[in-house]
Amino acid sequence: MKCNVITIVGLGLIGGSLLKALQGFDEAIFYGVDAKEEVVAKAKEQGLIQYCESNEKALMDADVVYVCLPPDAVPDFINNHQFKKGSLVTDVCGVKQTICDRITNPDVDFIGGHPMAGKEASGFDASDGELFKNASYLLTPTEHNQPEHIELLKRIIEYIGCRETVITNPKEHDEMIAYTSQLMHVVAIALCDNRQLDKAKSFSAGSLRDCTRVAKLDSKLWTQLFMHNKKELSNCIDVFEESMNKIKRFLQSEDAEGLQKYLEEISHRKQKFLA
Repeated sequence: MKCNVITIVGLGLIGGSLLKALQGFDEAIFYGVDAKEEVVAKAKEQGLIQYCESNEKALMDADVVYVCLPPDAVPDFINNHQFKKGSLVTDVCGVKQTICDRITNPDVDFIGGHPMAGKEASGFDASDGELFKNASYLLTPTEHNQPEHIELLKRIIEYIGCRETVITNPKEHDEMIAYTSQLMHVVAIALCDNRQLDKAKSFSAGSLRDCTRVAKLDSKLWTQLFMHNKKELSNCIDVFEESMNKIKRFLQSEDAEGLQKYLEEISHRKQKFLA
């Protein structure tokens, strides 16, 4: 399936990076939609998108629409706008179940997506066409999606430089992302919720910096991500708390042998992960 027109809604870090990475794909025409007119103007000046007389036309003409908006905004945008009948619409949100459950627009073929890429900076100025290089890209298609649209997305994912396409479902996606991404942000925030951080710079060789890197975040976006996945994230926090308490019990009981055995076991598990 050849793609003639691609429209990207939301030209922030991910949307802007997609726009840059996709240049030349299928010789398609690109349109951009953003709440900030100056961002759209900047994308035009850089030759990334073409002029379109209205946002409505940009959606109605598109074979593929990427909705790169925060989780709270995605379902309403898709449900309350008109698209080309039968067009492929996808998102890039870090949660999937609540998004997929709320899409009701009968005119579009919606496939949930999530590129495993990002950085601390945000906005169009931080966007980078190399952002997706060697990243994995998660898709949550259903039996109702058109096979040619799934294959089109796979071609796009390969084109922007991702190392693999991972087919999953919304439930598994949210369970895994609660652990691999959201819990990591929770831990980083918790580590920074300590008065010693204020004087820690000269006392750290790098571990603190590495463990707290993602604490520099977009609080509005991450609040939405946490709340949309509150059940799975709460479960992950429970498991993490038990692991922390296990170490605490070794210390309080002065069980050095048990602690060493535990550390060796978990270190071996990490080595298997790295391999």
